[in-house]
Amino acid sequence: MCCCIASQAEGVSGLSSSDMLSMGLINDHAYSLLGAYTIKLKNGSTERLLYVRNPWGAKEWNGKWSDNDPDWDLYKS
Repeated sequence: MCCCIASQAEGVSGLSSSDMLSMGLINDHAYSLLGAYTIKLKNGSTERLLYVRNPWGAKEWNGKWSDNDPDWDLYKS
């Protein structure tokens, strides 16, 4: 399964191309969908996360729930 960032996403998603690029997303680029998860947070709420792989490996996601995002401290392991 795969997903992509379509050029039409600009405006519809509320994000500009530069916003998407600053988070590590590349416009008109496909990603492999490796998993879908629902995680429980310490406050009892849940978050849905997608685990995707960038086949080019040139950019790294750095938005919400990225590797160094402080929201991981909210995760109840």
